[in-house]
Amino acid sequence: IQAALRWLAAHQSPSGAWFSSPNDNKHAASMTGYTLMAFLVSGHLPDEGEHRNTVSLALRFLLDAVQPDGTLKNIDGKSYMYSHGIVTTALANLYGQAHDPAVRTELERMVRVILSAQTPQGGWRYQPRPKDADISVTVLQLVALRAAKNAGLDVPQEAIDRAVAYVRSCHHPNSGGFTYQPGRG
Repeated sequence: IQAALRWLAAHQSPSGAWFSSPNDNKHAASMTGYTLMAFLVSGHLPDEGEHRNTVSLALRFLLDAVQPDGTLKNIDGKSYMYSHGIVTTALANLYGQAHDPAVRTELERMVRVILSAQTPQGGWRYQPRPKDADISVTVLQLVALRAAKNAGLDVPQEAIDRAVAYVRSCHHPNSGGFTYQPGRG
């Protein structure tokens, strides 16, 4: 694990981001969010651990990506809510450990976007609007909301309950698995 973290730290861009491939800025926020979580679960924080500078740079990149309305800039529009859920989860996990007020401010904005995009059925889809839903995007938003709630943010339990109900509506009893959307094979 330590060797992997050193490798990741050595491949961080000067901006603080990680990229899935060169010149792939549209996925930088989600790649950075996932990578940041690897450092966090290994005990590294912006002011603690061997990789504190790496974590600080990644945090700065993610905070700079949050726009005043709580959405993220430079994200692939076709799969926006995937990135939003990943970055929200990463920031919630960091805030839960470090309690940085600057993180909380941006995290609250991001949570509001998630809550406003939830459909009446309880799910989410690719764009931040309550139009339709699928299980993959919904699960990422549910994890983000739970992480934010665990970190001490005000997340309505009703929103989490509706999301869980949506996931359960995707259960496929014949196979024991879950479908992409309710009622599908």
